[in-house]
Amino acid sequence: MFRIALTALAIYLLWTLLRWAFGWSRRTKPAAKGEKVLEATEMVACTGCGTFVVRADSVRRRGEEFCSEACAQEK
Repeated sequence: MFRIALTALAIYLLWTLLRWAFGWSRRTKPAAKGEKVLEATEMVACTGCGTFVVRADSVRRRGEEFCSEACAQEK
């Protein structure tokens, strides 16, 4: 039983050391000072119909954001 616990502890310590050495971490690195961070899920309202869409998927026309080309052409 002691050998199993000792082996498990050695594996855990080795894994922790490898994560630290290679920078494998679950946490994301903070943004540099002055760097703007945009979330991939930042939502904006469509100017035409009011539907919320992800900013990266929105269509920009005349400084306004739309959910699709069709909605942008209607306005």
